[in-house]
Amino acid sequence: MGRSVVLLENHFNMFKSLNIPLKITLFFFLTCALTTVFQAQAQEAKFQDWSVICEKDFCAASTKDQRNNTHNLTLRRDNSAKALWNFSVALPRDTGRMEPKNIRVAGHRPADLKRKRDFTLSNDHHTVNFTDSGTIQLVFRRIIDGRRLFIDFKNSKNRTIRASFSLNGLSAALLYIDEQQNRIASRRQISLTLERPVTLKKTAEELAFLNHQTTNDPEICDLKAQELYAAGVSVEKLDENNHLVIIPCFLAAYNSGARLFLVQEKEQKSILLLWAHYTQLTGWSGTDILSNVSFDNQTNKITMIHKGRGLGDCGVFAQWHWQKDFFIMKELRAKENCDGKNDEWPLIYKGQN
Repeated sequence: MGRSVVLLENHFNMFKSLNIPLKITLFFFLTCALTTVFQAQAQEAKFQDWSVICEKDFCAASTKDQRNNTHNLTLRRDNSAKALWNFSVALPRDTGRMEPKNIRVAGHRPADLKRKRDFTLSNDHHTVNFTDSGTIQLVFRRIIDGRRLFIDFKNSKNRTIRASFSLNGLSAALLYIDEQQNRIASRRQISLTLERPVTLKKTAEELAFLNHQTTNDPEICDLKAQELYAAGVSVEKLDENNHLVIIPCFLAAYNSGARLFLVQEKEQKSILLLWAHYTQLTGWSGTDILSNVSFDNQTNKITMIHKGRGLGDCGVFAQWHWQKDFFIMKELRAKENCDGKNDEWPLIYKGQN
């Protein structure tokens, strides 16, 4: 202790002996050094079940598997011009090699995961890095306002291990990261790190959504991306090459609209489908939006019904069947008079069997 006091006194006397310009220079140097030290300290915050750390080059939000406290889910964004997100899960090192098989946000159906298309593994096989495939993009959008995320893994013994992650606090954590990186209102729901080779083909959903963005009239189809995907995009397999993608368009009191796309997987081609429509006032016309549409994957049949009012006693009803390369109308009925009767609507068109 005495030696430290002597050393401190010697340094103070040395500082007093310096001329004024040298004192100013030394003071400025020490101030900059201390400022750099304080700036280097990481910013940390806690939002319910999520922890956030922000350093000079990145910010990351993470949470642990609530079932066994081993898997660690992390959303990280580098502080760079591209501001791309990395979506990953760190696996426990004492369970051997594992791969994710499916992923699900509570309230939605599980989605199967394929290696290279949806995720890659680190060299030590203990970190899963999700890619920007259509499947993961959809999940990423849903988790922002979701309640819980489930991921099923399979180990080398083909045993299923389910990880359960709470999403409580995630929205607040991502908003905090936006604030720290000066990126408030950034489009974080579609910015995932591209980990897969660019030569891989796009999924049916990706191709349809790109077409939808290009051809959409926002004054008619006005759902924002997050609302749109919460309503539920549907991808239906018609045959080995063709897929039907149904993208919600608007939600009203008793009619919901959707746009339908035919996607040819081998050709990597998406076609916006147009449909015949009929009313007594306008006669026959064409439309790219169907009301209250449903698809039967057993018969490859599309059904729509546009209600004239909530009671459903009037409107337009139509059916189309898939036939090898296209959909063909099989029936259209229209009833203009909303009379409160639950009777059969007049037949306007009947296709061949």
